[in-house]
Amino acid sequence: IGDSTTKGAWIEIQNTSWGTQNLGGFYITNDPSALDPNLSAPERIKKMRLIPTGNPATAITPQNCLLLYADGQENLGIQHLKFTLHPGDIVAIYSGNGVSLIDSVAIPADIGPSQSFDGASVAPLPPHATTVMRRS
Repeated sequence: IGDSTTKGAWIEIQNTSWGTQNLGGFYITNDPSALDPNLSAPERIKKMRLIPTGNPATAITPQNCLLLYADGQENLGIQHLKFTLHPGDIVAIYSGNGVSLIDSVAIPADIGPSQSFDGASVAPLPPHATTVMRRS
């Protein structure tokens, strides 16, 4: 998770492979209730934002990263999310079926605005992609 005076918090998703990975059709959320394993796919999808398909901005080229801005200003483009992030929040990414958790990271409650941290991946995102969450 990162802080920027112009963009707000951001999420960096790295592609460590030698092939392009596209996140179009995946879901992202900061709602911890979306992690409830008892939710049906439609219930979980209501708590998430669909990463649009068919846009080159969601493709991560080899050895590169994608930034998603958690600034609450979704109207600024597909890389801007409708939510903001704060210490103690979570970020979760689900596959297009709304059921398979790809990655989730809890933001430390005691993280300050000038600190950084890396999130641990719980599954490949798509193959060879990992999330790195920073707050700086």
